Amino acid sequence: MGYKALLSDNSTVQPAVEVLANRLSPKQANSTYKGTVGTCPHCLALRAENAFTDNQFLQAALREADLTVFYKSAHLVDDVMKRLMHFSHRPGFLKTDAACLLCRDANLAHHAAALEVIAEWAAKKWTDCSVESELTVVLPGTPPEKFAPDISIYSREGTPVACIEYQRSYESYDHFTRRHETRHRQFNEVLWFFDRGVYNRARAHRRYLDERSEPFFKCWTDPQSGQLEAEHGVAPDRVWIPPTQGKPDQCSLASLINAFEGRNEPRRNRPADDTPINRSLPLQIGRYRRSAPASRHVAPPSSQTVEGHVRLALAAGHTHPFTIQCHLEGVGVGVPLHRVKEALEAIKTTPA
Repeated sequence: MGYKALLSDNSTVQPAVEVLANRLSPKQANSTYKGTVGTCPHCLALRAENAFTDNQFLQAALREADLTVFYKSAHLVDDVMKRLMHFSHRPGFLKTDAACLLCRDANLAHHAAALEVIAEWAAKKWTDCSVESELTVVLPGTPPEKFAPDISIYSREGTPVACIEYQRSYESYDHFTRRHETRHRQFNEVLWFFDRGVYNRARAHRRYLDERSEPFFKCWTDPQSGQLEAEHGVAPDRVWIPPTQGKPDQCSLASLINAFEGRNEPRRNRPADDTPINRSLPLQIGRYRRSAPASRHVAPPSSQTVEGHVRLALAAGHTHPFTIQCHLEGVGVGVPLHRVKEALEAIKTTPA
């Protein structure tokens, strides 16, 4: 099941993305796209990739395959969406070699549609950058190391800015930390969006990110609106203290833009805790406290001390903020990532 179709006029429609982005309700999408017939762009891409393969059987299957797809409505029960809308091939097509992996796996189709929505959010957050989905990055080394972040953000000059990973299936803590550190070798900022089921299991993963002052998000698909929603994530040892009126707000992914950019604003600029929730405003983050220390290390008491430790790390050959932070932790000094970055900026302006 794919999530998009190429029409006869060369336009592309993707109803699942329209619903996840809250531009259409599931009912509206079913009414608008009912009876739509097109060509599967995913399998077209597979055909193009393998146009010059040495496998004659695969070439024949791709060349002769009928890539026509038909709109299948979202399955609604009492206005609750039980199955996301999609495009389906003719019966028996998925058993052929011409079917791409995305069309074979319903979970991958949902994942890809959600990435489209997250990429829209990233394009609004990094307005002067290019946003690429599933872009393979090659790190220098022997041998060179390749990885493919879900979403990559580059400046106009081609400088890596940030990457985003969307997790809908659980992975081990060791595998997760290796992936995170590999991405930090190329990108200064690495954001994680955990699907709700994965979020609940990934306790160690969330604590790892929280100890490094790196933001991450919990996201899910609302079964009634069909909308992809998200909120700021917290470490498992943090306890939510809800506002005295209403309840902690949740939001559409689009409204995370203002919330993400304002997460470090002074407290006086934020609504008071007893202010009733106004759902027309951007995401409001509830207060939280730690039930236990997040790290066994104690951060230096002043920014000058942090700067001194960062200078020592630079002298040891570490230049990236994340590797500097890891180096400091290795020598028994815990410093949040944002303070490392502040110290680096101060060193640039006032060299020793």
